Amino acid sequence: MPDFDIEKGLLLNGCKYVAGIDEAGRGSLAGPLSVSMVVFPVNVILDPPHDFKCINDSKKLTSACREEVFDFIKAHAVSCGHVFIDHQIIDSINVNQATRLAIQKLITKSDLKPDYLLIDGNFSFKFEIPSLSVKKGDSKSFSIAAASIIAKVIRDREMMELSSSYSSYGFDRNMGYGTKEHMEALRVHGASPVHRISYAPCRK
Repeated sequence: MPDFDIEKGLLLNGCKYVAGIDEAGRGSLAGPLSVSMVVFPVNVILDPPHDFKCINDSKKLTSACREEVFDFIKAHAVSCGHVFIDHQIIDSINVNQATRLAIQKLITKSDLKPDYLLIDGNFSFKFEIPSLSVKKGDSKSFSIAAASIIAKVIRDREMMELSSSYSSYGFDRNMGYGTKEHMEALRVHGASPVHRISYAPCRK
C-alpha cells in the first residue's frame, strides 16, 4: 500500500507542496497520453484521514472504485492538474518525450507551484523544480497513486467518447490497448485516425 513517507521526508527538508505525477495510456495503441499532477496539503500528509486507504495504484482498482476515489482525491487535494498529449505528438517525439512535455505543461499551467515533483517511473528529466523518479511510485506514494487514478479516469472517459466514433476497435472495452479483439480489428480495418502509427502493431 502507498503512504506519505516520501512526502513527509521532503516536508522535513523544507518543502511545502510536494506533487505526485503519473500517466495513463503509455502502452496504448490509440488515443492520447494522459498525465496528472496532484498536490495534497501539509495537514493531510502529516495526518491523513483513515479513508486514504482507498487510494492505491490505479491498476489495482476496479473502474467503479476509481470513479469513487476520483471525487475523494479532488475533495482532499490542494491542487489537481491534468493534460492530454495527442497521439500525433507521441508519434512525432516518442512517448518518453511526450511525458516530459506533459509534465512541463502541468508545471506551467498550475496556479500552485510545487516545491518538489515525485514522478512515477525511471526517468532522468530535469525541470526548474527539483524532482525524483520513483519506480513503482504508485504503490509507494499516495500523491503518485492519486495522480495515477486521476489520469486513468479522465483517459478512460476520453476513450469511451472515441469509441462512439470508432466503434470497430472496442475502445470502450480495451481503452486502446492491444487486446486480441483490438488486434483483430486492426488486421481487418487498418489503423484509425486516432491510432499511434509509430507503434509497431499500427505500423504493420
